[in-house]
Amino acid sequence: VAQGLTDVTGQADLEDDFEWTFSTVSPGVAASLPANNDIYVSPTPTLSVAFNQQMDHESVEQNLLVLNEATGEQIPGQFEWSNEGIILPPQADEFGNYPIPDPLSEPERGGVETVSFMPGEPLALGSQYQLLLPKGVTSQNGTETREDYSATFTVIPPLEVVSSNPPNGEQFADIWQGLDI
Repeated sequence: VAQGLTDVTGQADLEDDFEWTFSTVSPGVAASLPANNDIYVSPTPTLSVAFNQQMDHESVEQNLLVLNEATGEQIPGQFEWSNEGIILPPQADEFGNYPIPDPLSEPERGGVETVSFMPGEPLALGSQYQLLLPKGVTSQNGTETREDYSATFTVIPPLEVVSSNPPNGEQFADIWQGLDI
């Protein structure tokens, strides 16, 4: 605002020029499922990435990667879009307790638009994968994301027996005790 501007009554003048700057929110990832460090993920998951604003779908689909961390192999798959954020899972408190959901309230959502990625084949059991979206992906208004997004997750391990009662090889098992595997 240039100096010399007067108020409505003409009695007060702005003595100095007044300048200010501001920035708007850059596009970015608001949440993902699975989230970073999630374990026991299904081998046939739907991976979801929610954004804080509407994105250029082609830009996201060209840049979103799912990588097998052990082999570096890129996982092929299909994309699907939704015009709402993902439902966020409840968070445990400091004691590990989860809140009791209110059946009358809407679930909390993260983001305003979500892309889902369905791998073309089951993920390897017990393997670790990385969901990666590098910076520079564009929103619908042409603004680019400023930060890389990465979430590492682990698929459920192969089925195995970890213990039995009576233990393997027991010679004097109580016949009334039952069997636990």
